[in-house]
Amino acid sequence: MTTKDYPLALLGFPLLESFEPKDPQPSNTLTFDSSNLEKSVPPGYLKFISNLETEILNVSMERETLKIEVMRAQAMINVLQSRIDLLTKENEDMRKLVRGG
Repeated sequence: MTTKDYPLALLGFPLLESFEPKDPQPSNTLTFDSSNLEKSVPPGYLKFISNLETEILNVSMERETLKIEVMRAQAMINVLQSRIDLLTKENEDMRKLVRGG
């Protein structure tokens, strides 16, 4: 057989290379300790984490406030809808009296 019998892609495939990584990744000896952030995280990150925690708290409080506002608005809508229903019924009754009289 000659090289003409094989596709070019197969000829470029390295058959004798090892499948193991050539340069093993150096293991990082730093570990993350969530109980002691000051030692596990660079100082600049601590301020960033603190700001994120504050923002999460603010957003959570705003969300709860908005939930309360939505419930109040829904209650007001229900009161107004019942008032509309009552007025509509009164209008219908008055029309019947005018037509019948």
